[in-house]
Amino acid sequence: MEGLSVSAVIGACSALAGVFLSQLFSMLQSNAERKNQYKVLQREKLEELADHLQKTILWFDVWLGHGESKSVKPHASSGESPRSSDEARRVHVLSLLYFPRLKLESQRLMNALNTLYFGGVTDEEMVMKATNKFSDSKDALERLITEEAEKLG
Repeated sequence: MEGLSVSAVIGACSALAGVFLSQLFSMLQSNAERKNQYKVLQREKLEELADHLQKTILWFDVWLGHGESKSVKPHASSGESPRSSDEARRVHVLSLLYFPRLKLESQRLMNALNTLYFGGVTDEEMVMKATNKFSDSKDALERLITEEAEKLG
């Protein structure tokens, strides 16, 4: 009888160990899959952020070349919403949600753009300061985006 109970205990322990190992491997696989999905999401959001930054830069280049005065608003006559502000805002929101390292520079970019676009800046010196802030923030964001992309592999 004692031999039977020892073999029963060994059999039960083996079954429990098998269930435990099966659950452990399942949890490890699930965790690895979740990490991979998050990495893919971050790549997609980084690409989206870079796309919105590029649209902001393109708008800014067009805006700088529009008219004689840099305070002329290209959308003012058409009644369209200012796309530059929308794009810069999206850059900032994506940085807040997914890339905290980019938060400060995205805020600076948006502030410089808003100063130029909404501030009615007519003084050439103020225009140059805001333009330089925009350019510095853009360069810093591009560098940080490259670093984030390298981290994501």
